Amino acid sequence: MADTVDDFWQVLIPKEYPYSGDLLKRVPVPGFFQSPSHSIAVESAGSVSGLVKSTGLTKSALRSRWKEVSSMGVMADADWTSHPSERFQRLKEDLRGIGLPISASAPGEISGGPPRMGIYVFPDNRRQGTLEDLLDECAGQVYPSLLTSARRFVGGVDRAVLTAEDVEEVAKPSGEIKATLGCMASFLRPTKTLQVSVTDNRWLCDETLALDNIRSVHSFLVELLGLDA
Repeated sequence: MADTVDDFWQVLIPKEYPYSGDLLKRVPVPGFFQSPSHSIAVESAGSVSGLVKSTGLTKSALRSRWKEVSSMGVMADADWTSHPSERFQRLKEDLRGIGLPISASAPGEISGGPPRMGIYVFPDNRRQGTLEDLLDECAGQVYPSLLTSARRFVGGVDRAVLTAEDVEEVAKPSGEIKATLGCMASFLRPTKTLQVSVTDNRWLCDETLALDNIRSVHSFLVELLGLDA
């Protein structure tokens, strides 16, 4: 893969294995997307707390070439512990701490740059929740029957016969939505993850791209990356 990635990003690809001497540790390789006009690296931080650290490591790895980056965006869940505006302000302050002064005044806005910068807080920059709330909307649009069946299964599980540890994750505020979407993904792409199903199936298609909240994400990315709408 390294030979097909733009030279600009090569410093972000670990060249030694096992990474950090740990055979079980996931190798943190960004996803790369290229076109005749754009070269984009997408990093998964794993958690909101890891976003700033990951961004800082990328900035440090690129060194002086960071000045050539035309756009930088951060996308995070609001979750249920803070309002999107609070999540935005905290991320904005933390990013400033690593030398990235975002001038946008609200989530979803893009600062002029260079580089253009913005923070998008799922699900819609207004409500508490997660990315899965958007996928739930998409599922209702293109897989309504499957969504109903998956909800029925998750809601019908007898949790009394399970341990507290068994239901720890599903008991969280977004747990049932995540479990429901996971069931759908297992049907659409058995043995594969939800991420694979989102890529392979119709979660994002013409029908769902017409949904207001999906159009909002699309508009954010178009403006951030300087793409043709």
